[in-house]
Amino acid sequence: MKHEIEFLQKGLSYMYGGGIGTMALDELHMLEKHLEIWIYHIRSAKMDLMYQEIQLLKNK
Repeated sequence: MKHEIEFLQKGLSYMYGGGIGTMALDELHMLEKHLEIWIYHIRSAKMDLMYQEIQLLKNK
């Protein structure tokens, strides 16, 4: 768990302008996987909201 937290902190540091020089290739692959999962969840939430809005407009 501690390693996972450190990894996510490194990833956040990178996304906010930190360098990736200290990240190993496997860490970069893991970060990519996490980002893909986060993007999937964000897109799913967006689609759910859009669907709800469409249903709301249809009911008016």
